[in-house]
Amino acid sequence: MPVRGNVARYLGADITEKNISKWRRDFVGWVESPFGFYVNRHYNMKSRRWETKRGPIRLQPHERLALEFALQMDSHDNFVFKELWWLDTGQTGKSLKNAALCQWFGMFHETDALIQVLANSKDHASERVYQALGASVRMHPYGKALFEYHDEDILFRDTLNRAIPLPKNFATQSGGSPVLRSIDEIKDWNMPRDDLLMGEIKETPARNVSQLVITSYPGFLEDVGPMNAFLNEYFTLDDTPKDDLKQPFPDLPLYVAGEAVIWWNQKATRYPWVSEKWLDRQRGKTYVSNAMFMQKWQARRTNRTDAFMPIQKWDECEDQELEPLGPNDHDVPMVGATDIGVKHDNTANVARGYDAATDRYPLLDHRIWTPAEFGGSGDIVHAAAEHILDLAKRHNIILWLYDPTQFESEAARLRKAGIPMKPFTQMGNRTEADTQYRRHILDGKLRNYPGSVDLRQHVANAVGVETGDEKIRISKTKSTGPNDGAVADSMACYAAFQLRDTFARMSRVKGPSRNIKQGPSKWVKAFWGRAGR
Repeated sequence: MPVRGNVARYLGADITEKNISKWRRDFVGWVESPFGFYVNRHYNMKSRRWETKRGPIRLQPHERLALEFALQMDSHDNFVFKELWWLDTGQTGKSLKNAALCQWFGMFHETDALIQVLANSKDHASERVYQALGASVRMHPYGKALFEYHDEDILFRDTLNRAIPLPKNFATQSGGSPVLRSIDEIKDWNMPRDDLLMGEIKETPARNVSQLVITSYPGFLEDVGPMNAFLNEYFTLDDTPKDDLKQPFPDLPLYVAGEAVIWWNQKATRYPWVSEKWLDRQRGKTYVSNAMFMQKWQARRTNRTDAFMPIQKWDECEDQELEPLGPNDHDVPMVGATDIGVKHDNTANVARGYDAATDRYPLLDHRIWTPAEFGGSGDIVHAAAEHILDLAKRHNIILWLYDPTQFESEAARLRKAGIPMKPFTQMGNRTEADTQYRRHILDGKLRNYPGSVDLRQHVANAVGVETGDEKIRISKTKSTGPNDGAVADSMACYAAFQLRDTFARMSRVKGPSRNIKQGPSKWVKAFWGRAGR
């Protein structure tokens, strides 16, 4: 049942037809009104704290000015601009503003139309925007009169418009003459096929109003897809606006490009809850690379690749009292890993332990071979296998990881000798291992002996690649020199981390000497299933 004709009865004397008509042309006036977009927390400017307090959203002064300009309408009730690209730093409410626009268009513009809320992944619902929209209509004091909420859609009773969440691969569901097409985090649309997808969500001539709203922070420079295709048209690669862009307010990062308005804020401290001290803490977090910080907290485009870590952090892990294991250091438990370089250019073995008392990972042994030492690529791989066999004769290898694509035949031979060899997949595990490895180094949890100069160089050569989920992976192709030692060390540290309870148990209960023909221990089997079989 439409409510506009009975608005006074439903909504009270303060909500009148005059206000309804005004709010249709005034997003900023509406969104902060009792009839507007509801959230369950606000920032208290006096106490400088977030408070749980349900009520209409509160915009910052610069947001009011930018949105009033971007959403202005002409005398024929048409929007002056057809697209709004809102690029901002992290934790600035981008998705909330997108959801508020979805609610505004649903309540006031067109009738029996769709508000398409596109996901930024393959999942069905756009996690942030559609959920924020749903939360607002459920918290709204007049919600039962104005909305009908379902997980699969939200009906606006007065206009009969419907907001629907669509998966990123929605394909044939892209019709329906939408009044609004909403996209959140388009930075993740970074494949060539996503340009085709962007073409499917074009505006419709069957509506007087057919807007596009995009909220995101920018992607990486080397990504392909609709975001960079759009930004490259109007900005240089260092994000400087080109001469044909207009800037209506000199002090605001707001630009006009034809029928599109672009808000591109690169200053997180424009928002009062983000301080320089807080940003410094984010910059210093162990898992935040420089590329990740620039993208999220400075809203800048940068390359995915970045130095894997400041090499001085590796140097801080050096321990002058630590030495490589000698021939008489029998039964020392260790884990290790082998990495064969691309086209067999380098090969590395690294062995690590774990000291539960200090929560550190001592370097026990390492070897890096270069092609110049051998006459053929097969010799270098065989040398790595012989080194593992020699270590197993003198020490207690509880697990050894390797890349199965290049070391399987040698691993089979070592497995027959009783060494617990386990293949290490190069997809998800590598990303987890490299992210964790970087964190260990930055936290000072490695303990390296001074003679590991060649391993240090491989770490210095390593270049990290962002994976899009706040994780990082060492790139085999983009690094500035050989990095096989760093990759092998990452794998070894990953194994030591997984088996740290085993190391702690072995340090408390010294077991009998382990001959290499005994096979994997029961502890390894418990942690790694069929490892070594």
